[in-house]
Amino acid sequence: MNGYLMRQGTVYRRRADGAKFLLIHHNPMGMESLILTEKAGTFDVFTPSLLGVDTLIAMRRSGEFDDTGDLPANDVAALIGKLIVSGSVTQEVAKLLQSVRDELEKR
Repeated sequence: MNGYLMRQGTVYRRRADGAKFLLIHHNPMGMESLILTEKAGTFDVFTPSLLGVDTLIAMRRSGEFDDTGDLPANDVAALIGKLIVSGSVTQEVAKLLQSVRDELEKR
């Protein structure tokens, strides 16, 4: 898997109502990701949700969502920074997010 880059900051749009959310793969070994929902044109760092890989796979297969692409790495890194300082995640999750942020900042 040398040279493999995991997509980060993918934005999905629910077809039924146009709601958008951002996906951050903070814990691939634990098969968990975080979702930030869009509220008033910005992604909410104060109420992230955990998403397991099975739910993510089912969501992608459902046909109910459009993958609208990834935000630029620097924008995702900035959101992760805001998420970490928001206090809305545990210290363990914050450490994992910091690792993701460090990788994004290298790109």
